[in-house]
Amino acid sequence: MRGTKLTIEALLGPDLGGASPWPFFAMTNSAKCSGADDRGDKVPDPLYRRCRPFATAELRLLEPEVVVSQGAQARRVIEPILPVPEADVGRVLATLGLPDVSPVGSWVKAVADRYVGFTRVTGKNVIAMITPHPSDRGGRWQVFARVSLPVSSWLVRQLLSIWR
Repeated sequence: MRGTKLTIEALLGPDLGGASPWPFFAMTNSAKCSGADDRGDKVPDPLYRRCRPFATAELRLLEPEVVVSQGAQARRVIEPILPVPEADVGRVLATLGLPDVSPVGSWVKAVADRYVGFTRVTGKNVIAMITPHPSDRGGRWQVFARVSLPVSSWLVRQLLSIWR
């Protein structure tokens, strides 16, 4: 849960004031109906397909403003994920006095294209933050956590402020 905690702290950190992030979010699992076999093996793909409706139903009940998906299977629960409108990213950058074409603006746009979007899984626009799974064995999580998590979390907070 270290990756989940790091992500929630990045998203909520400015509002937490040092408090634990655990009471401030809800978590569902795209493989929640799997049986425990104590082996820690990857859950078979058919099981994810059978379990996906449970996670989708939970999201409808929770009506979140932001959904974080960790890994490909979790992303499938909230697909389709649509890109953040360029105009909205431009509005966020303008609050900092940054033009879209600046090096920082280009970086924020690239992070938005890869890790931030929106979905309508709950019947309304919900910001989606798409991350690698923290236990990813290919090292993608570590790179994301160091380079893109701070920027994507900041962008999500800024988008929430303009979309509310």
